[in-house]
Amino acid sequence: MPIPFQDQNTVSTGTAGYLKFLTPAAKGVWLGALFIMNDRGEPVEFTHARVSSPKPLLWRPNDLRMRCIESLCASMFDVCPVVPDLLLCLSEEGDLRSLAESISLRVPVGRITHDGSGGDVSTRWSMDFAPHSPPARIHKRLCERGLLVEPFERAEAGLREVYSELLR
Repeated sequence: MPIPFQDQNTVSTGTAGYLKFLTPAAKGVWLGALFIMNDRGEPVEFTHARVSSPKPLLWRPNDLRMRCIESLCASMFDVCPVVPDLLLCLSEEGDLRSLAESISLRVPVGRITHDGSGGDVSTRWSMDFAPHSPPARIHKRLCERGLLVEPFERAEAGLREVYSELLR
């Protein structure tokens, strides 16, 4: 007779998507990654894209940056087979709160601000969600496991691997 059990390694509270951008990576080419992982930090999906920047002559720098990021996100969201419960981005990579409005995202976007030393980390959200909703549960688990900032490094490593020839 088997012993009743539940394998805690197969229980997941959801997935989080990490948006990472290398801007501009080389010769006017911008790179983007959407790295999706579960609440245990295990990779679920890695989607990437690249876009050529418009000529910067008549663009305001921040508008050009946001246009390239919007293009990257639209491309990645269009082909990604997994819908995460929430998306996270680094505050220094642009105002992705406006991105959530410009391309009508239906998942919360969290803008991560950190001090770089592994200490203070804060998240500002593009929309409110209920305390016990899937986004709240996954965010809580990621915080408990110290997985708010480190996955951006893995996303960047993935971009550098995929586009190694472009980044030489």
